[in-house]
Amino acid sequence: MRRTHFATFTLASFIFANPSIAADPSWTDGLYGGAGLGVNSPRDSSASGTSGGTVEFGTGAAGVVFVGSKISDNLRLEAELSHRSTGIDTIANTSASGDAKATAFMANAVLDFDLDLPITPYVGAGVGMARISLDNASPFGGSSIDGTDTITAYQGIAGASYALSPQMSIFADYRYFATGDADFTTASGTATSMDYSSHSALAGLRINFNAPQQSGMLDDGDGNASTNTSGAHAEPTTPVPEIAEAPKPPAHTPAHTMAETYVVNFAFNKADITEDGIAIIEKIVHAVKAAKVTRLVLTGHADTTGPAPYNMDLSIRRAEAVKTSLLAFGFHKNSIRVIGKGETDLLVPTADNVYEPKNRRVEIVLP
Repeated sequence: MRRTHFATFTLASFIFANPSIAADPSWTDGLYGGAGLGVNSPRDSSASGTSGGTVEFGTGAAGVVFVGSKISDNLRLEAELSHRSTGIDTIANTSASGDAKATAFMANAVLDFDLDLPITPYVGAGVGMARISLDNASPFGGSSIDGTDTITAYQGIAGASYALSPQMSIFADYRYFATGDADFTTASGTATSMDYSSHSALAGLRINFNAPQQSGMLDDGDGNASTNTSGAHAEPTTPVPEIAEAPKPPAHTPAHTMAETYVVNFAFNKADITEDGIAIIEKIVHAVKAAKVTRLVLTGHADTTGPAPYNMDLSIRRAEAVKTSLLAFGFHKNSIRVIGKGETDLLVPTADNVYEPKNRRVEIVLP
């Protein structure tokens, strides 16, 4: 059994020390940590030898703490320390006493599913090492066990999270945890071994360490910020440089005589530009150059799902994402103004906490 320890350590080391991950400093942008508590229900185990028999456990407690990083849109890697504890009910159909405990260090890989829903489902798997303890456990063949063994462990994870803010989310998940055979010796010197496996239900809190912290702050075009108190933005006090003038359009190009509105839509709780959004931004670029527009105003919006302060932050992040895309097309940052309106200016009027895709948008109006 000990020979499997090296394989587990090697796999865990690869996940967290892979040079392709460590060499990329962007992985630190997704750093997070958290903790959870819940209930633990071990499965019956079969202890070997003359002192053995079927071991039945009661329902106990489980807890985890973890740190990790979101290394892509959907994949997270994390290191977890967990503890499970429960009492022993019977051994070989005989009333028993004592406790069974499992303390484990696990390396987990977790896959998030972006389903455009208020919650984000996820599944994961982990490998690691567990320290199994039997405290004053008896009777094992007329004797008792008070000992520990360290063995290989693995687990499967399935759950869902809900974002309270860019920095904080709550989660609830199910975990199946199992180990190899742990070796013990009774007080009378008889050897026995048994595995440990359990079902756990946990709920907890996850903190994103490097999440945006705009908190209603708007870009004033000079890289500074001002507080948004009314959903609007005061005009800059300094002249705004113009976007470099494009070559004159052909004579047949119609004059830009009326306002045009472009809308870039977003997935639920996201500020990522989609392929459709890129296509809209490309249209904006051509229209701006044709109309010789010297300044752009990007107004971000959100639907009413979630707290209003969080939606204000989200609307600003969406507008900033469109601004970043425009900068990639050669626009000057001082020619673009960002406004966040959160859920205060809905395209489709709804009640609070209503999921509405059309309200998750950035509007760009060409004067």
